[in-house]
Amino acid sequence: MIAGGVTVPGTYFAGTPATLTEIRQVAATLRGPVTVLGGPVTFGYSPGGGGEAAVRQAISGFDHLLEGGDVPAALASLLAGGAAPEGTLSYPDFSRWLIAGSGIITEHPPRFPWLICEIETARGCARAVTGGCSFCTEPFYGQPQYRPAADVHAEIAALARHGAVHFRLGRQPDILAYGTKGEREYPAPPDATALETLFAGIREVAPNLKTLHIDNVNPRHHRPQPGRCP
Repeated sequence: MIAGGVTVPGTYFAGTPATLTEIRQVAATLRGPVTVLGGPVTFGYSPGGGGEAAVRQAISGFDHLLEGGDVPAALASLLAGGAAPEGTLSYPDFSRWLIAGSGIITEHPPRFPWLICEIETARGCARAVTGGCSFCTEPFYGQPQYRPAADVHAEIAALARHGAVHFRLGRQPDILAYGTKGEREYPAPPDATALETLFAGIREVAPNLKTLHIDNVNPRHHRPQPGRCP
């Protein structure tokens, strides 16, 4: 089983996402009756991939590509004997597995306890209605689904118990849209209550945190309402 690929291009200073060459090399060493590949690479995104056609040709040798939803949910469907490896993982299940596995951070060589734990707050993008940005795979997941603040707090609390003090709120294309409703390219004005609940709760469950980094913010998404100052 390999999970690989990148959601957006980036520069990496420590561990780097697997290239197609490395995926081929690892795949060649896999021993077992079935080989499985999941992650953004199944959408045709990989560092140094040489384009979608090259990526898809390189990954065509796997027995199963987990393209139909979240990797854990798709893998669970496959292991349960599903005809097609697909599925969408609900956030309660997602959070349950993350909490159960939070202790793995202590085994991270050689960065623990200095590693930054990225916490997912949403998936999908409001710009999916127009196709999204050319460099990002989030529109493939449809309109935004916002993870409940209580689930975010529970994961951070579990990581903090294992010694994590550096956190990053990631994956979401726009943290200002957290908790907003409706399917449109430009979300409603930010939900101040939802944002306050999210951030205040993080401080409460991890009072000793040293870093809280915000991934993406896109003020252009939030058009001023008529009669209000931008």
